[in-house]
Amino acid sequence: MKGFQIIINNNEVINMHCFYSNVIIQQSKSSYFLLLYGGDELKNIFKWNTKILKKGDKISVKVVNLNLGTPPDKTESADISNLKNEYEQLKLELKNKGLI
Repeated sequence: MKGFQIIINNNEVINMHCFYSNVIIQQSKSSYFLLLYGGDELKNIFKWNTKILKKGDKISVKVVNLNLGTPPDKTESADISNLKNEYEQLKLELKNKGLI
């Protein structure tokens, strides 16, 4: 599977192997942050710790083939009850259209 390989200052490597991935560089006042998160087909969200960047830091982002990713620091599971509600709504719409 393709994913992102992020290298910070030629030593810290984070491999993001997700269904979708986001790599964001954010400025807040005089500070800079590297935000990394992604998710899977089941709507679970994966987050890696925010990296605080300093002047002169070098970041390399490459698209590479990955068999395994760096485990996220935090995983938020999808809200199953919300998924069931979405399913029931869609089911009702399809019934109203005569499709099921």
